[in-house]
Amino acid sequence: MKQIMKWWIICLWTLLIGACDRIDSDNRWTTEGDMMIPKEKQSTVLVEEYTGQNCINCPQAAAELKKISRLYPGKVITVALHAMRTGQARPELASETADFYASEYHIPASVPGIMINRQNLSHDLYSQKKALWSSLITSRVNIPARYRMELSADMDKENQVDIKVSARAVAEVPAASENLGIQLWAVEDIRAEQAMPNGKKTDYFHHNVLRGALNGNNGSDFHLDKEYTLKASLPAGVKVADNAKVVAFLFNKNSREVYETAIVALGNGIKDDTDNPNTEEKPGPDGQGPIYFLCEKDTVQSGGNTITEKIEVREDQTVEMVSQLIYVKPGEMKGKGPFTLIIQKEDHQGEQFGGLSQICANGNCQDATDKELFSVEMDDLNESEFIQVHYLIAEGMKKEVRDYSVRVSIVRETKELAFLHLKFRYNPENLPGEKPVEPQPNPEPEPEKPPTPQPVPPTPPHDNGKSNVLVMDFTGQRCGYCIYEIRTLERLQAEYQGHLLVAGIHTPSYAQDSNFIFEEWYEYANRRVTGYPTLIWNNKVKSRDSDEMARQYINTSPQCHSILNAQIKDKRIALSFKSTPTLGHEQAMTQREVNVLFWVAENKVMGYQAGEGYNFVHNHILRGYLNTLWGERYTFGKQIEMVKDFPEKVLQPEHCELIAIILDAKTQEFLDAVKVNLQ
Repeated sequence: MKQIMKWWIICLWTLLIGACDRIDSDNRWTTEGDMMIPKEKQSTVLVEEYTGQNCINCPQAAAELKKISRLYPGKVITVALHAMRTGQARPELASETADFYASEYHIPASVPGIMINRQNLSHDLYSQKKALWSSLITSRVNIPARYRMELSADMDKENQVDIKVSARAVAEVPAASENLGIQLWAVEDIRAEQAMPNGKKTDYFHHNVLRGALNGNNGSDFHLDKEYTLKASLPAGVKVADNAKVVAFLFNKNSREVYETAIVALGNGIKDDTDNPNTEEKPGPDGQGPIYFLCEKDTVQSGGNTITEKIEVREDQTVEMVSQLIYVKPGEMKGKGPFTLIIQKEDHQGEQFGGLSQICANGNCQDATDKELFSVEMDDLNESEFIQVHYLIAEGMKKEVRDYSVRVSIVRETKELAFLHLKFRYNPENLPGEKPVEPQPNPEPEPEKPPTPQPVPPTPPHDNGKSNVLVMDFTGQRCGYCIYEIRTLERLQAEYQGHLLVAGIHTPSYAQDSNFIFEEWYEYANRRVTGYPTLIWNNKVKSRDSDEMARQYINTSPQCHSILNAQIKDKRIALSFKSTPTLGHEQAMTQREVNVLFWVAENKVMGYQAGEGYNFVHNHILRGYLNTLWGERYTFGKQIEMVKDFPEKVLQPEHCELIAIILDAKTQEFLDAVKVNLQ
């Protein structure tokens, strides 16, 4: 009997199980990441993320929101609001619109935090409990959508955006009587500095940064039966229009609750690579990664930003901003040239806003003939050469606080391989000027430092079989590359023991102090100077290969032997000069028409030099000539005795040197040069 009962219970239990309906997956309890309702019924949620560049915890919060968004592709739209009210934002990414909402919704001076659809989150609109964000956002996504929106936006070349929005009710019982509003925002993806737990990241990817409201901070009325259209300019805060997007959301004008959100990109944008917010991304060694940039000591990935606030005022009161030195690290593109470097304004188009002034690139510095665009061909990416950009502040903009953005691009065969946003942050309060110095009690006198570089040896006689060569160094105080050529020539002067003579010719293009300028520089340049530094050897050959040119000229047999003596007498220059052909060159030299030219150069002049600072000691500054621009006719063997005044720009006669040059009267090639120090 017991056995029969046992089998009866088993059969009954089997029948009961068989009679139960199968539980569909949609009706089961699900994990947080599973969809609780079909995707087509889910709402698209607006998450307003209050954040700041000075907040070290904000990158982790952004990473958490990114992870949540991936669970519901296209259903979670996060907008980053950098509000100065929070105390963690910087002007670079802050906006008045973000401050308006922070005040309107009483956001505390504490970030990171979020609002979701502007609904109460556990009795509060604003949540800073990151551990709850996933469940809070999930619950809002899985509220059946009440409306569906269609959003389109087209941008023209003038950054004017045509926007169209339509919506329809999709709920079973639509609330037709609701007072609906439509809000349109401009947001932008940006690479900019961000405080991190382990330091700072200069090119952190900031996602959907709020730049401004396109239809007012409170939005506009919206009617379901009518398409909403708007034509508007992008807010002035947008740095790169190609990285901008339009966000639209439908909301209840009474309760302010957001019902549905949409987003559309206006351009190609930039790549998001912020998967690990705690790791400072480092590019691989050259040959193993993409092109990147080194700005001073900061590594900046392609698409990133570097900011400069350095302002220079020239003697003519021209105001320029000067970028830091930018080095291009070629990575796997090393040796795969040629390339084109393109530097162009990204905003503030038109000369009324100033623009590119001077560019140092590809081994020299030169004036930008076009304020909007500069380009230069490069055989390869030389990681030892830098880029430096001078940006002219227009006369009418000198009193206005503005950011000016320039794009630095590396292009090969019309394809942009890498680019950098170079931002000039101009504030007239930062204009250089004399600052009051507070007196220090009992100041200790500092020992006098010897001037550098050391003076070169006097011109040696020609009886050692070597020639003297004179190089004209067209240079400038504000030329970033010029200091390297100055150092090279110093080394060669010491190596060749006076056989190499240098005249530093400063032109207006890169002068910091007008007293450095040789006014007639263009006569000696003779259209050969297109960038700085430019070296012209014996007024014949233009070459930057200093070592080879020095060897070539100095190690040839001298054509003539010149003797120069000079001294300061009654504040004037008293000189004697004589030149004769050397053995074997008598006939050739006597048949040539030659001139003798006397130059005065000054040493130990302290002043600014790019790459060195304001206390650099300049030598060999060409101050002027004593006997006309190209000298006067000379007959070999003739003894010249004369007394001349110093050129008017000379500051310290006792630190000057006199250079005598024998040159061909027709070609103006320098045939010989000697110099003496004046005392």
